[in-house]
Amino acid sequence: MPLFEFLLTLQETGRPLVDAEDEETLGALETSEDALRVLRDLHASASLELAGPALELDERAAVWGARTLRRAARYLVARAFEAEEVVAGLNPDVLERADPRAHWSVDLCLRHLPQLARQAVGAAPDDPLVGALGRLGRAWPLSSVGMQHIEDADPEPLLGCVGLRTLYADRIIARKDWSRLGHPIVDESVRAVVGYHEQLAPGALERLADRMEGEPPDECAT
Repeated sequence: MPLFEFLLTLQETGRPLVDAEDEETLGALETSEDALRVLRDLHASASLELAGPALELDERAAVWGARTLRRAARYLVARAFEAEEVVAGLNPDVLERADPRAHWSVDLCLRHLPQLARQAVGAAPDDPLVGALGRLGRAWPLSSVGMQHIEDADPEPLLGCVGLRTLYADRIIARKDWSRLGHPIVDESVRAVVGYHEQLAPGALERLADRMEGEPPDECAT
């Protein structure tokens, strides 16, 4: 399945759908202008979620995220891959992760990672795919909120940008992923989103650490 078709289906259905018999041919690895157009459309829509200034699209990171999600979906439905291929194919260290724009751009597709992870655990909890998805989740914390056993995800690359740290807090609250609490800036961001109305997020406030002093700067502001 060409990347464009995969992305168009993802955009239309919200589900990373692939055919179990598809092979990742050279043609499937090519990034067409049509695929980039869908990624730009996804970026424009996702930007409406952000508080503060919009983040620039990193097309290289967005394409990597799209290919990685498609590959993970293939591993899930085909179930005929060696462990070494799965680990190498979902290696999160291929892409530099210090830039918040990379996290934002990868998330256009990898935000569907928790959905795939739940399906993978349900199908075969001891499968190498489950571990590989976990490593992806730890590397890309914005995309993996709600995944199980990702307690050591490092949110630092997200926290200098008001839009990303607010979106991260929103997802923590929406998915009740209290394992992400414990970092003072994350805790304060969750507290700011909830306000002091605990009914909006039952159980959130008592899990928070002591309130940090001051408002963290927005390093993404221009």
